[in-house]
Amino acid sequence: MKRLTKKTVRIAFLLCLSGLLIVLVSFLAVGFDMTKLSTVAFETNTQEINEAFTDIAIETKTADVSFVLWEEEGCKVVCREEAWMKHTAAVQNDTLVITVTDTRRWYDHIGMSFEDAEMTIYLPKTQYGELEIKSDTGAVEVPEVFEFETATVETDTGDVDWQAAVARNLTIETDTGAVNVDTDKLEKLEVKTSTGDVSVNSVRNALSVSVETNTGATRLNNIRCRIFAVKSDTGDIRMKDTVAGFNGTVISQTGGVTLENSDAVESLYIKTDTGDVTGTLLSGKLFQTETDTGNVDVPATNGYPCVIITDTGDIDIEVIGK
Repeated sequence: MKRLTKKTVRIAFLLCLSGLLIVLVSFLAVGFDMTKLSTVAFETNTQEINEAFTDIAIETKTADVSFVLWEEEGCKVVCREEAWMKHTAAVQNDTLVITVTDTRRWYDHIGMSFEDAEMTIYLPKTQYGELEIKSDTGAVEVPEVFEFETATVETDTGDVDWQAAVARNLTIETDTGAVNVDTDKLEKLEVKTSTGDVSVNSVRNALSVSVETNTGATRLNNIRCRIFAVKSDTGDIRMKDTVAGFNGTVISQTGGVTLENSDAVESLYIKTDTGDVTGTLLSGKLFQTETDTGNVDVPATNGYPCVIITDTGDIDIEVIGK
């Protein structure tokens, strides 16, 4: 029995070694250019748009979406795409509509690809009305040179990097993709993710900032708004130089809450189950704290109410303002 086991182990080892040698030889044969091993055929297609439009609606599956400002009069859409998953672009009812047609059959899903599909929209002006993007796995990148009236981005696993100005509402929803918002102009921001991390920076004079995640971490930095609301299940929440002119709400299950030079001018409500609540506020508060087993250390100050509730987490708050 032992002899059979040793023989089986030797055979398994030789098979693994043979597989590694085959992989190495394949890499050497293509000069370590992984794209040459891809079984998926890619091609680059360009569509020119000569009609004017105000709004933009994009629907894709795997393509990364990005925008570029250029000096030409018309618009063009350049797609590096799979041969059986092509995009079409046309102006309909004052809207640039970009859609994808998936002609893959079941066996086309079997294979490997080391290249990402890409969509680049070249726009002739900086200001547009409504922007709507729906994607499965593709990432979305919108640079700061553009401004939209409203914008909505929905992805499954694609990351979202948003830097453009938004006159009214910006809504971003993703499952596992990370979200980064870095713009100083928007009215309302709403971000929802499942496991993706969220980072919001430099938002100024917004009416409301709302972030909701399950396990992703949340970072708010240099924010000025009337109301902020942050909710997380297990992800940590960190707020730095973030101030609400009216009310602020932070709710977490097992993630910790850290406030650094942050505050809500009127009322502040923080609730966690097992996460600690620590940090520095900018103004005195009338603290109302509640914890089961955690330690509490807050200053004896007066002002608007600050309610902090935890089950087992510690509460450690310092006031550094007047």
